Parts: sequence; structure tokens; C-alpha cells
Amino acid sequence: MSGAGHQHFLAFMCQLLRETSVEQIEAALFYRWTYSDPGPSLRWDPVDDRRYTLRWAEPSGDPIQTVRGRNALAVLGLSLLPTQPRGARNLATTGFHRIPRKGTFLTWPIWEHPIPLDVVRSVLALKELQEDRPPRAALAPRGIIEIFRSQHITQGKYRNFTVAWPT
Repeated sequence: MSGAGHQHFLAFMCQLLRETSVEQIEAALFYRWTYSDPGPSLRWDPVDDRRYTLRWAEPSGDPIQTVRGRNALAVLGLSLLPTQPRGARNLATTGFHRIPRKGTFLTWPIWEHPIPLDVVRSVLALKELQEDRPPRAALAPRGIIEIFRSQHITQGKYRNFTVAWPT
């Protein structure tokens, strides 16, 4: 994201939602992702990790190809991950957990049956999900059938997520 302190984030999100078509949302939901849409991208897909050490050639000049509908859905999903003050100088974000000397991680559950949006908010905020090894036996009665985790990484001025793994 451009701008000191990511100050253009809200404008970026509005632009992304304004420029995303219904067909692009449908493609993100129901079809294989082809990464054929031009940027911009939130860089939240592990495919967006463009570190030079992982590439044959320096990637900064490569055009960004993304799934625009996926990015628009991610923007809409941000309302499910609110932030709140933690102490005098920190913010905590639902679903994120910082482990000293290891990094910051996003953890989310997969549930078996449809649930209302208010229940989704509650499930995402479950404290048990942030444990090193979430207690599956305690979460199963809530319909949670899998738990995934991804590391939030910073490379230079960009932030990305790693490929998720089941916890």
C-alpha cells in the first residue's frame, strides 16, 4: 500500500469495491482462481509474496496479476476482525496473535454448517483458537471441523501472509 503509515488504505478499499464487478465476485467464489485480473492487490494471498530471494529475477517490475473478486471479498470480511486497545500503546485484532520472537499469526476456523453473521463474529473471537494447539475436542461441539493458521510477514515496505497450515 502506498502512503506513509498506509494512509491511503480506506481510499484503496473504496476504489477496489467500486471497480469490482459482480462477475469478478462470482468468479472468486465459484471458479478456479486464474490470477488474470490486473492490480491492485491487497497482497494477502501468499501468491502475492514477491520477495526477490524466491524469484529467478528481481520481481518489482513484474505486473501484478490478481483475483479482484477475492480482494473485494477480503475487504468486506475486515468487519469481522475488529481491533481494540490492548494496554496503553498497542492494538489487538480479532484472529491475530503475536508470539514473541516468532511473529504474528492469523488463525481462523472452518465450520461444518452455515451460521449467522453474529455467530461468525463470536467464533472468530474464540480465545481457544489462539492457543498453540487449539483444543479440537472442545471446539468440535461448536461445529468447528478445521483450524488454519498463517503467519503475517513484512518484507521491506510490504506485508504478506504465508501459506496457511492446519493447526
